[in-house]
Amino acid sequence: MKMNDPWCVDAQHPREQGETDMTFLDCKQKMHEPYSYLLFAAILWVLPAYVASSPQRSVAFLLDIDNTLYNEADCGIESQIVTNTHSYILRGHPESEVQEALDDFYATVYSKIDYSSLLLEPTTQQSSTGYSMARDRKLLRQLLRFCPHPICVTSNSPSWHVRKTLEAMGLGDIQFENFFTPDRLPFYPTKHDPKSFFGKNCEELFSYARLVVFDDSRSNLSRICENFPKAEGVLVSHQNPLTTAWLRTGLLDPEFEFDQVQYLDSKNAVDRKSIDSKVWNEIVASLQDLGKREVHIADVGAGILSMLDLFLHGDASEGLQPLLRIDTKGPSYVHYTAYESNAKLYAACHQKLLSWGFIAREKAGNVIVYEGPSAQVRLILQNFDRSQPIPPPDLIVGCCFADLFDPSLLVPSLIRSFSLLENQKTILYFPITFEGITQLFPPQPFELSIDGTIPSDTAALRVYSEALSGDLGHNLDPKLLQDEMERHGFTLQRKGASNWNIDHGGNPYLYRCMLYFFGSAAGPKLQQDGWDAQCWTQRIRKRNPQIQVSNADLVFQVGQNPEHCPHNINSDLVSEEIYFVGPRDVTTRKQRIPGLRPTQVLSK
Repeated sequence: MKMNDPWCVDAQHPREQGETDMTFLDCKQKMHEPYSYLLFAAILWVLPAYVASSPQRSVAFLLDIDNTLYNEADCGIESQIVTNTHSYILRGHPESEVQEALDDFYATVYSKIDYSSLLLEPTTQQSSTGYSMARDRKLLRQLLRFCPHPICVTSNSPSWHVRKTLEAMGLGDIQFENFFTPDRLPFYPTKHDPKSFFGKNCEELFSYARLVVFDDSRSNLSRICENFPKAEGVLVSHQNPLTTAWLRTGLLDPEFEFDQVQYLDSKNAVDRKSIDSKVWNEIVASLQDLGKREVHIADVGAGILSMLDLFLHGDASEGLQPLLRIDTKGPSYVHYTAYESNAKLYAACHQKLLSWGFIAREKAGNVIVYEGPSAQVRLILQNFDRSQPIPPPDLIVGCCFADLFDPSLLVPSLIRSFSLLENQKTILYFPITFEGITQLFPPQPFELSIDGTIPSDTAALRVYSEALSGDLGHNLDPKLLQDEMERHGFTLQRKGASNWNIDHGGNPYLYRCMLYFFGSAAGPKLQQDGWDAQCWTQRIRKRNPQIQVSNADLVFQVGQNPEHCPHNINSDLVSEEIYFVGPRDVTTRKQRIPGLRPTQVLSK
């Protein structure tokens, strides 16, 4: 997934004069000197005291609650507050003391709020893009719980409402630095008057070098920033939800905007270079040898129709043959069923189909049918396992797909949705299946920073893998998929390497997307483990190492003898090793190493 970040040294927030970085590399240069290890241990011992002696605290977060901590469109809490406020005003009140009126107002307006909409729904269903409310809530909890900086709650709602909201969201045990609410002081001050609202705590807030303020109100942000020159306002909205806004303050590149269509376009370009052409052409030949004039293909993770593009047009520069060719006796027409649950991709799919000569013929609910000169495409804006089962197709394809799911759930869903028990000839083809290994070249070691220890790239990417499997539910071991397929009568027919090599210069947008995934997936867990995650993500942005990802193209079929499987498996990676030739003479050389499972280690 991705990585970007800025709490350490970046252009927007430079370190104070005199601050320095001490790295393991700095110490390694002196390792040949006597007592160097003792010196290094002394540095580790002194560093915490050095950091603690800093005269000015670095960062604090000010966090609004209503329509910031949650999305009002999903929950409707703030709309209840508005409705109750209107009812209170229309009710009319006799003149009384201001304090009594305010007490009555807050007690009346907030006493009848229904918080049940903040509770998670009892479902495990998620979109094919991997998003679910439960997953986003879990990320939010990690960000709040393991934030390395103090967090102060700032709300114009009373304290009892804040407490009930946090508890309904499962955040009642988060240790916040302070709670700023109107009912803590006489006359119920609000954020519109920050000096009164924060009261005697203003001096404490002024002591921070940086205040990051999260709020859904432009007015509140403007007033706080006017009164606190070091404050940075972050507007939270439906387009910029709290988890994304929070990550951008440290773990992600604040200038990077993730766009799903642009990401898929850039990823598809790398997929074409990575797909094993031999495996692809064997799939195409198998379909051509069926002796059918019309073939049926189901794409279970269609994205923006990259696989359909290859089947129709091929890619001569990468040696990928098209399915429909006038110089063969193969099929002349394709029935293509494309499943894509992310409705935001529909416009991009529609434009691509029109550019290929297709015409939209009919639309019924989530199904849009397109007719072209050599194919019919049924675009279904729904997960395949939520749609009506269809007869067994000749081919099921899922690019960058099979590793997103638990094999014990995926395989039965495929069998059920495509009636595979009734057909012994359907081919299942999963190109670009992640094998669980992500590497940076050249890798960087552990380093000391002002705020702690920066993990090595190897250690951080190990945490990234743990986040993918533990938090996102991905399967990082294709062997588990193979085992599950075999338990249901399928055998692995082909396996080819389809590793990604992503350079910052060659594909800059995909590179920044990978950094986005690193930071959002691994960052919170690194913070949880006590690492300086912000400086790790910033270090990658500064150095721009090559990103290498191990993938495999997998082909399964029911009850077939995998005669060609052993000599088709090739998931080797290239390792760049350091060699000490002589005194002050160091060189590197590349060496091919055999493919490993995520739990295997190569010993030499």
